[in-house]
Amino acid sequence: MLFRSTSTVSIVPIMLVTHPSLPVRTAQDFITLAKARPNAITMASAGTGSNGHLTGALFQVITGVKLTHVPYKGSGPALVDLMGGQTQCIFDQVSTSAPLVTTGRLRAIAVASSKRSPLMREVPTMEEAGVRNFEAATYTGVFLPAATPRDIVSRVTAAVLKTLDMPSTRDAFTRLGAEVIKSTPEELSKRLAADLVRWKKVQQQTGIRLD
Repeated sequence: MLFRSTSTVSIVPIMLVTHPSLPVRTAQDFITLAKARPNAITMASAGTGSNGHLTGALFQVITGVKLTHVPYKGSGPALVDLMGGQTQCIFDQVSTSAPLVTTGRLRAIAVASSKRSPLMREVPTMEEAGVRNFEAATYTGVFLPAATPRDIVSRVTAAVLKTLDMPSTRDAFTRLGAEVIKSTPEELSKRLAADLVRWKKVQQQTGIRLD
């Protein structure tokens, strides 16, 4: 292993967002329209193999819809074209899309998390919207070089956890649409390993090529 884990830091759920011109307001509206028009709805992403791309692929596997993927070089250009109507939907971080939803430039459909986002409390979860077993998020963690002595790893982990317990830290993450999430080094390693297996399976199911 190239790194040693310390603790997770934060997690930001992924949200299905559409251009306002798309005639849908709920996840079931979206699924119904997508099934009626296979491959007609264009799905932007930050690039092939990005979190948003893989999340969109997982959504298609679970719901049976077929979308046309349009990869961009980053989420910025993808969101710009989505706002301009060149594409019709994106699976994006709540923290990035929320301001665009608030100003009416985009429409939030559902959040792919077990509970609603504090940043968008009016937006239902996918589970509430009837899409089962569909969760996706981006998360951050602190890693150290593999050669770092265990006592140093323990000290850094303790410092990270202490910082995450500070109200000011939690408030700062909440304002960004993120939730503080602490863990042991072992839990972070297991989460990372499980995610690699999960997304590898999605890649195999969909034929996505990660060149």
